[in-house]
Amino acid sequence: MNTLYINLSHLEHNYHHIRSKIGSHVKLMGVVKANAYGGSDVEIGDHLQKIGIDYLAVATTQEGKQLRQNNIEIPILIFYPQFGNLETLFEFELEPSIYSFSLWDYLVDLTRRKRIKNYPIHLKFNTGMNRLGFELNQITGLKEKLSNSFFDIKSIYSHLGYSQEPSPYRLIDTQTKKFKKIVQEFTDYFTQRPLFHLLNTSGVFNRPNLTFDMVRCGIGLYGYANHSKWDQNLKSVMSLESKIMQIRHVEKGEYIGYNKAYQCEKDGRIAILPLGYADGISRHSGNQKNKVWINGHLAPIVGNVCMDLLMIDVTHIDCQEQDKVEFFGNHQSASHFAENSGTISYEQLSHIGSRIKRKVIDYP
Repeated sequence: MNTLYINLSHLEHNYHHIRSKIGSHVKLMGVVKANAYGGSDVEIGDHLQKIGIDYLAVATTQEGKQLRQNNIEIPILIFYPQFGNLETLFEFELEPSIYSFSLWDYLVDLTRRKRIKNYPIHLKFNTGMNRLGFELNQITGLKEKLSNSFFDIKSIYSHLGYSQEPSPYRLIDTQTKKFKKIVQEFTDYFTQRPLFHLLNTSGVFNRPNLTFDMVRCGIGLYGYANHSKWDQNLKSVMSLESKIMQIRHVEKGEYIGYNKAYQCEKDGRIAILPLGYADGISRHSGNQKNKVWINGHLAPIVGNVCMDLLMIDVTHIDCQEQDKVEFFGNHQSASHFAENSGTISYEQLSHIGSRIKRKVIDYP
């Protein structure tokens, strides 16, 4: 009854649009972590592989393992490898991002014990976002370790924390200056120059002059670029739909749902839908803060969203049980739905629960 439709035709459209912005000489890494932002990492990863994406990226080794077990053969970057499961990297030929000396030393010891040489890795630098990454003042020490290692350095990268901000923006300029320093330090250091990459989706649309050798796109591939103007050229890959379970008549003064959160101001009709916050529809969507699309009209969500159910006001809408209801997709974007729930498209999409059926379609 609840279905998340995944439109591969729209995915392909977004892929080609992003390609058109970065040029043929720049590689494109598709980010399919968190089940491809709530969709289906295997189906989306497989289609991206077929249409020519250069790299895939996921958060964990387990995510990478799943892709490999489903015939994904192109290079896969693991953003956040952790000590407990590094041996999985070797088994499934996954490429870890190394972000600290402790992780470096652990991986060196592991590769030596297993007699593995020239294993592909990526180096992550912090340039101002202050999450994971080496610092610029660690470059000398890192070069010393590189001279005694047998790793194959595939890329060196950093991550912008403010990529959606308009130019000029001091913090972006500071991060960019630091990254260019990193590029300068390592460009002539290696016999085979690694790829350098800095931009995420917003950066591709907002700072196309900083593409370097590769860009990383996640949310853009799924139809969103953190700005309504940029979104106009993209198509939503995921559409969430449900069906009405029951319609009930309510009288003026009656309450809807838990804790008397909503009281009917007049006689009306309420439709009950079979999904709730366990399926990724935030409690913040309730009490008329958000709406769903049904038979050409928007219907407000009333009362508190429950774990498995929610209620909508259909007093002025011609509808019946089993009619289709759209949460986001063709008639309102996930970005708009997320904003009304007090969040962002990333969170809304990635929170779509496993109970919701995924269905792949490939028509416009």
